[in-house]
Amino acid sequence: MLRRFVVALLAGSLLTLTAAAQPTPVVRLPKNVLKNLDQEIERLRREWQVPGLAVAVVTADRVVYARGFGLRDAARNLAATEYTIFGIASCSKSIGAATVCLLAQEGRINLDAPVHDQWPAFRLHDDWATLHLTPRDLLSHRWGVPRHDLAWYHAPGLTRRELVRRLRFLPPAAEEPRTQFHYSNLGYTALSQLVQEVQPDRATWETVTRRRILFPLGMTRTNFSVHDSEKDPDHARPYRLRTDVGPRPATTSGGPTRRRPAAATAAADPAFDPAALEALPLDDVDAVGAAANINSSATDMGRWLRATLTDGRLDGRQLVPAAAMHATHEPQMTYDLTAPDDDVYTDTYGMGWVLGTYRGRRMMQHSGSLDGFTSEMACLPAEGIGVVVLANLDDSELPHILTNTLLDRFAGLSPLDWSRRYQGYDEESAAAETVSDSIPDPFRVPNTRPSHPLTAYAGRYRHPAYGDLVLRPTPDGHLRGDLHGLAVALRHYHYETFETDARALLPTVGPEPAASAKTPASAAANQAAKPEARAAQEPVGGGGIPFVFATDARGDISAVSATLDPEAREPLVFERLPDTLRLSPAELRRFAGLYGPSPREAFRVQLRPAADSLVLLIPGETERVLVPTRPAEFSVRGEPGILLQFVLPETGNPGAPATEVLTIEPDGVYRDRRQAEE
Repeated sequence: MLRRFVVALLAGSLLTLTAAAQPTPVVRLPKNVLKNLDQEIERLRREWQVPGLAVAVVTADRVVYARGFGLRDAARNLAATEYTIFGIASCSKSIGAATVCLLAQEGRINLDAPVHDQWPAFRLHDDWATLHLTPRDLLSHRWGVPRHDLAWYHAPGLTRRELVRRLRFLPPAAEEPRTQFHYSNLGYTALSQLVQEVQPDRATWETVTRRRILFPLGMTRTNFSVHDSEKDPDHARPYRLRTDVGPRPATTSGGPTRRRPAAATAAADPAFDPAALEALPLDDVDAVGAAANINSSATDMGRWLRATLTDGRLDGRQLVPAAAMHATHEPQMTYDLTAPDDDVYTDTYGMGWVLGTYRGRRMMQHSGSLDGFTSEMACLPAEGIGVVVLANLDDSELPHILTNTLLDRFAGLSPLDWSRRYQGYDEESAAAETVSDSIPDPFRVPNTRPSHPLTAYAGRYRHPAYGDLVLRPTPDGHLRGDLHGLAVALRHYHYETFETDARALLPTVGPEPAASAKTPASAAANQAAKPEARAAQEPVGGGGIPFVFATDARGDISAVSATLDPEAREPLVFERLPDTLRLSPAELRRFAGLYGPSPREAFRVQLRPAADSLVLLIPGETERVLVPTRPAEFSVRGEPGILLQFVLPETGNPGAPATEVLTIEPDGVYRDRRQAEE
């Protein structure tokens, strides 16, 4: 098998190497290829309850088909067209990779030199990774860092530079770099910043890509920000299907549908009931750059696929350097060699492209999923055919179904009922979840209670890469809160462990290879590291994400650890921040003074009136800020687990100074008396 795999890779490389030297081929399509196509697409749209679609089919030499279907805005009954702008999510990566490779051809970026050498501010979790990993490693998802999508997903106000700065605090994957495929959006975010760092004029990745790729290719319906999309009169609104309107029974054609509520009224478009649709806000993912921030139309993405099929040529003109385009199509990293499929088999990743075969034909593919949008694009290079499907529905299977259906039709292959197949995958996945839910949890210790009242777990916890996790108790005996805008609902599991539903937290940005008869949708999603399917692999018994609380030396809750990325080597530790407590200068003055077993061995607690704070001064060491946690208790900023408890005299004088201080450290408790000042 390995020999066949190597031969296939070599054959694919030769194919793309020779493509640039050939004139643009004229692709001959099957007769009557467009017959009843509009009707077929519309039927599938209605079966899968997608509000709006935009579809384009291209060959190397022309646009064969481009149409919009349904509604781009269901509330206002506005039709989707081939020019409607949709979020394309991870399909952005192919364009981002081309930009990086274009700069590499010009000598501004070295694909095989450490990123750190080209941008010294770049830092990762350890020195070896920092000093050795290259742009090629990041482009091909082999740099040893898992997704960590919750570090940026729905995190308002984070800049690209800040996201990259936080990379140093992210736990790596269990495997060493370059040994395992770990799909990672943040790798493309880092590369977007690298593009800016190597520009003499400090032009952003967006500016460089617009100048060097979008404008030359005539992609005028493409932007890099939801704020630009909102200004365009022809942009799609994102939607998701509500989960509280009933199951999805099979229709006569094999596609799924939602059960209508009894009181529902008919929609302007009979494909769906308005009560089954939930409008979503446009998700601002500008900061993640080439990972997912492009918005485009079917017509523009059709131009991109034409350029992909011809290594950068359109209408006989070389508009993007052929070497840059070709480089992105070369296999870089294997990610699944265990389950070859007769119909769809994706086994390697290039740079911004998933590579494999479609019904025995070489295929380049990528998909994207973002709140309220799903996209799919695929090319059969030997046949000179490219397909793109954009939908304004969250986590929809239809772009995958339509892509395969259109590849069959335009490549002259015998048609397969992809809609029925995908319905079967849904049913398999639902059945597997039902079985999993019915299995008794073998890990949970029954009949335990938390060792503290729920109020003791409430507070603000911080991880240097993920930000703040805020928790509060609920009347029904649980904990609720948020992680920079993501809702967190924790139920007690046992002892000091709580859990939350994995699916309630995770984003949906990433690729999904088309599933096949031998590869259920759930398995295909796992292969591509689709987050909501992947997270369930790390159960606490029944599939929840564990949150394990820790205590300090005094027994108070001091931290919580959580496995928010199951591919990471270790859980994330969120340190508890001291409760906000403000003391007046008069109150703080009671604790200022000299403390120790003797004046010669003493340390000083000093008041800084201008800052209304105390600082700890130990001879020969840098000063440390004391943060009040209780009226007579302070933590040491930057040193979790250390507390200073002052003892106040039992007198009627409210301003009497402290007589001694207890320093509570992990290795013991130390008592120091107030010393007389000389």
